[in-house]
Amino acid sequence: MRKLSILTTWKVVTEGMKKALWEDTVNLFHIEPDEAKKEVFLSAVAKRFRDFKTKLVSGWMTLRRKRTKSKKLTEGKEKENEEGEEKEKENEQGRVELPYEIWDHITEEDWEAFVAQKTTPKAVEKRTKAYISSSKKKFNHHMGPKTYEQSRKECLEVDGFYPSISSSSGGTSSSTITTKKIDRVADWYCSLHSRDANGRRTISDPGTKKIADAVLGWKHKEVAGEFVPKANKDALYMVLGKDHDGRVKGKGGVRLGLKKAYGEEYSATRSSSISNASQDMERKMKSAIEELEKRMKNQFNAILEHMGLTSFDERNITPGDKLSQQDPETPRETPREVPGLIPNPPLLDPPT
Repeated sequence: MRKLSILTTWKVVTEGMKKALWEDTVNLFHIEPDEAKKEVFLSAVAKRFRDFKTKLVSGWMTLRRKRTKSKKLTEGKEKENEEGEEKEKENEQGRVELPYEIWDHITEEDWEAFVAQKTTPKAVEKRTKAYISSSKKKFNHHMGPKTYEQSRKECLEVDGFYPSISSSSGGTSSSTITTKKIDRVADWYCSLHSRDANGRRTISDPGTKKIADAVLGWKHKEVAGEFVPKANKDALYMVLGKDHDGRVKGKGGVRLGLKKAYGEEYSATRSSSISNASQDMERKMKSAIEELEKRMKNQFNAILEHMGLTSFDERNITPGDKLSQQDPETPRETPREVPGLIPNPPLLDPPT
């Protein structure tokens, strides 16, 4: 498999290299070639590449995350496992392995150049702004590299942890049935939990806990029949607002938009929303026109009153309607000649 240099960026990766990465993957995993799959694959590679370089910076330069300690072997280097055991003994003595000792595609020269690249004043300023921005996030998931589906399996194994829906059955209120409704709201709620010192799942951040409780509150309203979710307009939508294009909360994946996530259900909901928005816009326009006509009428009435003439209300007409409401059989007044003014020249017939 081809590897990208940590000194480059995805923007400058050539189309030939992207094609080679796709073809290598197609041949290795026996994937049916398809342009749509290729686009999703390249998007995933771009994200993984950026995340990997971020991992190098935060693990070995800013020290904001745990470092990778084990040797990452490439194909054909399985016998380095024995050397890995010796390196682990060295690590126990306090020695920190550098990236070029862990990943075979990173050389010592590349690492030194990468450090120089990421410690320039411009790079440090950009990283500081990004860190401040990310620190303002109201919630973070704690699934690690796992998907929502993989994390859900673990959550379901913990008794009483995955949000459940209780409903009464039979004639007595004490008889209830507890069911698990698999949806993105429950998956997202579980992803906010990390483990404390005793291994229990908990939400340590008060701000995150507040948001999680608000989401559960809407879920309780759903159970009580006070709230009916439609497509993506569920508890998450009510608390966090609409999803960004291509990034659906609680779903994961690459280029997974609302239409892909919800299909015809989202399309029907969106069409209904557009129709309602159109009707609402029409009502607003009609109201604005009526308000404008009222203001114009008041202004004209004030002018007519100042001139000592009758108002439009007394004439029972509105501005702009005087000519349209004039009786066609009533002869129009001939304009009087004013001394000193040059009369309009007669219309001449065109030369024959």
